[in-house]
Amino acid sequence: STTFESIPSTLPRADQEEDDEFYELQPADYFNLVSNRIAEQSIALKTRKMREAELAAQRAKITKAVMRVRFPDGYILEADFHPSETVRSLVDLLLKVIARPDLPFYLYTVPPKKRIADTSQDFYTVGFVPGANVLFSYDLPEGSELNTDG
Repeated sequence: STTFESIPSTLPRADQEEDDEFYELQPADYFNLVSNRIAEQSIALKTRKMREAELAAQRAKITKAVMRVRFPDGYILEADFHPSETVRSLVDLLLKVIARPDLPFYLYTVPPKKRIADTSQDFYTVGFVPGANVLFSYDLPEGSELNTDG
């Protein structure tokens, strides 16, 4: 047999009204409000060097960018890169592994469909850190046999 115990609640009853003093602003409340507002304003008041230093510290924490390339036939290639490597290193890897490196191709992200044109940017700048799903498509005219991208 199970026994249940009733523990008295320390919360005020729902039908009990608070005193007017409860709603008055106390010195401690005022101090908290002012300090929070100052903290919010100090976030916006950083020099460019301070913001760049924080960005560099954040970049240093992330040591790899996981890239997943989805091919039109459903296969997925996953590879790890350093965030400071350029997108060109991903393109070079793809040239080694695809069946038809002689055909032109492009990479893109969705949604919305955005073609990756500048391969000289690093993964961090492009926004592929800590990882990204990238789609692969051959750059062939419409109606071509290999072009399954719609």
